[in-house]
Amino acid sequence: MSVETIGLIWTIFCFFVAIALLVVFIYVTWLLIKALKKYLREPERQNTTN
Repeated sequence: MSVETIGLIWTIFCFFVAIALLVVFIYVTWLLIKALKKYLREPERQNTTN
């Protein structure tokens, strides 16, 4: 394998890893926001029942 081929494969690999990390980061952030909204909504419900 030539140096150019290895460089190209490495660039593509890093590119896909970066995309995967970005997707995971967005997914985790979305889950945290959902959990926070649910957590913030529940005390209001308890206050209305009391």
